[in-house]
Amino acid sequence: MKICRFALLLVLPLLGMRKCEREVAPTFTLPPATQTGANTFGFVLDGRVWRNYGWLPYTAAESDNLSSSYVPHGRFTLNAGLIDRNRYERFYLFLDSLVNTGTYRANANVASGATRRAERILIFSGESDKLYYGYSPNGTKTNVTITKLDTVKHIIAGTFEGAVAQRVDSTKQVRITDGRFDIKYQ
Repeated sequence: MKICRFALLLVLPLLGMRKCEREVAPTFTLPPATQTGANTFGFVLDGRVWRNYGWLPYTAAESDNLSSSYVPHGRFTLNAGLIDRNRYERFYLFLDSLVNTGTYRANANVASGATRRAERILIFSGESDKLYYGYSPNGTKTNVTITKLDTVKHIIAGTFEGAVAQRVDSTKQVRITDGRFDIKYQ
């Protein structure tokens, strides 16, 4: 009898994991554009609202698959994911020289008179279709505007938009509009 109970204790957790399938993400709306450290994020990707959703182990201490870091007078990084039953999509935003509020242009050449620049400003990848977009095509305006930078309360808020293309075929692009974030960084 003790052996049956022991076997049952081993098998029950396995039966519960059998249904461990991700749910389908809901239809999203954009979060409000705030500046309070609300840990909100979203944008429109080719007409579809995209928000961070789902969970990954490395974001356990963060808010719903959203993480960020900032080194004062240096690099700002924001990572977000949308993970559900049918999608595994990631978004990355990098600013290599965030020093104050203002507009940062992707790959702007400082020597050409740009006072703020961004290194690889927006990167979007979709695991379901194996596509990686991380190159801003010539002639496109890809911008991040920092509307709040509070190093005392650890808040960074802003907006972003632009086109990003595949590295191997720059004719294949996605358009990102109405991007916004309000992050409380650590």
